[in-house]
Amino acid sequence: MRMAITLDDIRNEKERIIYKHPNLNGYTIKSLNDYPICDNKLSSFIELNWQDDYSDEIRIIFSPDFLSYNNPLLDKDCSILLFERERLEGCFLCYRYEYTGKKDIITAHNTALTIKQGNRGKGKGQLLWVEQMKRAFEKGYTATTYWIDIRHNQKGQSYSIFGNNKVTAQNKKKIPMLAKSLSFEKASSYGKLSRFEKIGLKVIDKIFSRKPKHFSIEIDSAEGQVFSFLNSLKKRYVPCPNQDTLRNKSNYRSETLNSSLFAFKQGGKVIGFFYGFTVPVNNKDNYFQIDGFFFKKDLGWKTKHEMILLAEQVIKDHYDPFLCIIPANCSNENLIKYGFIPAENQLLVVNLFEDIDYKGLPIELR
Repeated sequence: MRMAITLDDIRNEKERIIYKHPNLNGYTIKSLNDYPICDNKLSSFIELNWQDDYSDEIRIIFSPDFLSYNNPLLDKDCSILLFERERLEGCFLCYRYEYTGKKDIITAHNTALTIKQGNRGKGKGQLLWVEQMKRAFEKGYTATTYWIDIRHNQKGQSYSIFGNNKVTAQNKKKIPMLAKSLSFEKASSYGKLSRFEKIGLKVIDKIFSRKPKHFSIEIDSAEGQVFSFLNSLKKRYVPCPNQDTLRNKSNYRSETLNSSLFAFKQGGKVIGFFYGFTVPVNNKDNYFQIDGFFFKKDLGWKTKHEMILLAEQVIKDHYDPFLCIIPANCSNENLIKYGFIPAENQLLVVNLFEDIDYKGLPIELR
């Protein structure tokens, strides 16, 4: 782990970028507080300029509903827009995440870095990056975090620009995205699996999908009891949401996105919970993005497996997705032992403004 980043480090990096790209002096950066923009317009700008980066790959869609769903966490001071003569050229969003455990940590989680098509490779994304870091530092955040899509490593794309920069990518780790099939045919089709991969998926589904004759666990949407359960997991980092954020994660409903939070109970006591939301695919199907899956310590494999089977059942009943996906860091259990398959890796970057042990942060995929 490198030393914490200082404000001088950020300023020096900004000077280096502008020295290399002097035309950047003609651009203006405004926050969403300075320049409010509706979710529909922001969504259109992001998705229009991402259409050449992604074809039919499964990914989170920055729809108006998705932006609205995440608005309770949006930091408008650190979410910034890039303009040239009042014309929107780029954006970079920032969400505030709080964690408790080894230490209380508040991170500025950055996402949706977008530069207008045809204007890339000119330092604009790098300028937004260091400007956001400066604002997060001055606002007192513990760190900035972000995910980089390793699939897109061509010249001018985020991984090739930021993946090896010591300031913009100080601490980084490849994190597996774990997937669990809920519909073999659709998961095989969207995943473009080979014949042998399909056979492997069928075998895994058969082994891990055997339901017990009787469930010994109850499941409901009692989000009010989640706070006390989170406090019991003190030796690792866990999310520390406020009531509004938790309520949003529990019951957001819209045309293209629905969220749920469910608690597992045994003998009337919460022994775990999971939460997430639906992501549309091709306007006809959806998968379920799990943002967190936490278990009470010292539970046996059988109990945890039963909890996962219950989670799959309730997700199917509510939304009929063909797949569940969760970053491996968003659970306090190795879900591979329960039938989840490593689908691909994403690069998680943590830039520290304080010297802390950040390992184990359950950063949601955004």
